[in-house]
Amino acid sequence: MNGGGTELDPRQQAATAAGPLAQAPGLRHRLLALIYGPANYVRNTLRHLLGQQSIGVCALILRRKPADDGREVLLVRHSYRPGWCLPGGGLKRGETPIAGLARELREEVGLTLTQPPRLHHIYLQPWYGMIDYPILFEVDGDRGLAGAAQLTGGLEILEVGWFALDALPAETHPAVLRRLAEWRGERPMSAHW
Repeated sequence: MNGGGTELDPRQQAATAAGPLAQAPGLRHRLLALIYGPANYVRNTLRHLLGQQSIGVCALILRRKPADDGREVLLVRHSYRPGWCLPGGGLKRGETPIAGLARELREEVGLTLTQPPRLHHIYLQPWYGMIDYPILFEVDGDRGLAGAAQLTGGLEILEVGWFALDALPAETHPAVLRRLAEWRGERPMSAHW
């Protein structure tokens, strides 16, 4: 079920049944992966030396599995970072966290927030030489979103997929595994991402 009691649309059913939606990494993706890490490190080291910090947002989007009462989480695989991660990104100047989350979900996975997300936690993360404060929101994937998770054609996201909580990909980022363990109550909330 999705969007207030309606059936999953065919694209969501296909993504669930056939696995994640993927695009083959092209030359632009490979170049981005090659330069992103070092460029971000230099940029963020300069920001750190100037006393700047960044604030990011990400979404723990959970929905009921179509086949049973289990839950699924939406994960993305970036072109510039290893592993499956939660969708999200950095806030723009003057942007509120919820507005930034709504923008990131539209840009990365083609979803529109239809209900306010629930604040899960705010973390501290050293990131490429800079201090980052990721804000994690919980989003109800059954009632809090409109649209179907999909690739939006940008360079940043290579794959998008819904995964059962008991069958996550082997390449799931360790921070995502920690956030899911916190959500389940299997470990205490950490101050660090």
